[in-house]
Amino acid sequence: MTIILTILKWIGIILLVVLVILLLLLLLVLFVPIRYKLRAAVNDPESHEEFPLNVLKEQSDVMAEVTWFWGILKVLVQYPGEKLLDIRIFGKSLPIGGGGEEKEEATGEPEKEEKEEEKKEEDAESVIGRIGRLFDKADYYWRVITGRCGRRATDKIISAVKNIVLHVIPQAWKVRGTLGLSDPCLNGKISGLNAILMTMLNKRIDVNTQWERYRCDLNAEIAGKIVLIYPAGQVIPLIFDKDIRKVIKKIRRAGARFG
Repeated sequence: MTIILTILKWIGIILLVVLVILLLLLLLVLFVPIRYKLRAAVNDPESHEEFPLNVLKEQSDVMAEVTWFWGILKVLVQYPGEKLLDIRIFGKSLPIGGGGEEKEEATGEPEKEEKEEEKKEEDAESVIGRIGRLFDKADYYWRVITGRCGRRATDKIISAVKNIVLHVIPQAWKVRGTLGLSDPCLNGKISGLNAILMTMLNKRIDVNTQWERYRCDLNAEIAGKIVLIYPAGQVIPLIFDKDIRKVIKKIRRAGARFG
């Protein structure tokens, strides 16, 4: 009996340790911010008579970086570069993409021919019937969303999405360089808009104008962070909201009702 109690005691201790570790990991995921950076540049300082689409593609450079827990986890997307996507844990890159031999798929030509014949046999009445059911379903969805319960649910979802977007948008960003579109009228509008935005956005936009020819020599930098506890705090109440649950039930009924 003593041995059994000892075994149960150690099992309980192990389960408690595992539970504490999982709780700590959850707290880390929720409270440690995810930081992101984006740098994009088009290095085409030479002027052109025509819009140099191929030059812009060749001279573009984009780098996006997402880090978590002080760089323990890092996701890097870079173009151009040796690797478009690079995921690193403790500084070591994870192998992305698999090797493995591709299996040959059966052609299934007889089955394809039968399916094509079945499609050809569909007449105009069946197509009209499907369109009619589609309109009926759309009308049903619209009545659900615009009803009292639907309006309350929609307002709550829109409010949550707005709050999440305001939390996610970058705290620091800047665009600078030179832009020219070979149209004096259009360039004048861009220059005027740039002057207005510089005062409104605390000089985050600093774009000079090339008046007579095409030119695109721009550099953009964006940085921000996301703390997952905030989006989770916005989404979790929606999951248990009565109005939203009622709307979801009504929408699910549409599948059985209209097929």
